[in-house]
Amino acid sequence: MVKQVYESLRETTEQLATRTPALGELAVDTDKDVVVVGDGETKGGIPSAREDRAFTLDGDTIYYPDSYTGWDDLRFPFTQAKRGSNLKPDFDEDNVGLLFPQNNANEKIFIIGQLPHEYKYGTDIHVHVHWLQEQAAFPTWVFEYKVIEIGSAPPALFTQTTANDGAITYTSGSIHQLTELATIDGSAIDSVSAIVLMRFWRDDNDVTGDVTAWELDFHYQYDSVGSGTEYAK
Repeated sequence: MVKQVYESLRETTEQLATRTPALGELAVDTDKDVVVVGDGETKGGIPSAREDRAFTLDGDTIYYPDSYTGWDDLRFPFTQAKRGSNLKPDFDEDNVGLLFPQNNANEKIFIIGQLPHEYKYGTDIHVHVHWLQEQAAFPTWVFEYKVIEIGSAPPALFTQTTANDGAITYTSGSIHQLTELATIDGSAIDSVSAIVLMRFWRDDNDVTGDVTAWELDFHYQYDSVGSGTEYAK
C-alpha cells in the first residue's frame, strides 16, 4: 500500500494571492489562520471556515461567532420624548432640542424604551446624553430608570444617577458634548423586549441660563441576528 504525504505550505495572504494552488493542494494562510484548499483554478485557493468564526444556530436563533460581540446605539431623540403636564422644558427651534433651565428641577422629560431582540443577555447598558455645550461649566444631569422584563413586576423605585462632566474637553465656542449618565446592570436580563422606563432632567445652578439637549441613547452589546422566535432566543 502506497502512502502519500502532503506537506502543507505556510504562506501569507499576499503570497497566496500570487499563485493558483493545484487541485487538492493544502496551504495555511498565516495571516487569517485558515487552511486554504486548491482547486487548480482559483487564485489564492479556497479558504476553509473556522468554527470559532462561523455563525451558529441555537434553536431558531442565529448567533454571531463566539469571538464576536458588536455594539450599537438605541436612540431616544428628545423631539420624541414626553414632556410633563406643565409642557416643559421649552423647545429650542434653532438647535432642535429641549431647553433645560437653570436651577429648576421640575422640568422633566419621560421616555419609554424597549431592548431589541439582538441584545446580548446579561450585558451592561451604557447610557449617555448628547447636548450642546456653550460655556466651560457643566450642568448636573439627573437620570432615573426602571427595567421591566416581560412577566416581571415593575421595581418599586426608580434607580437614580447624576452626572456633571463630559467626554470631550471643552475649550471654547459651541460643541456637541456627550455625558455618560449611567451603567445599567444587565446581569439579570435574560429575555427579549425588556421595557425601560426613564426620567431625565437638569438640577444645578452652575451653568448660566438654559442648556439645549438633543438625545439620550443606550450603548448596548448584541450577539445575534434578532431572535429566532417572536418572544425568546
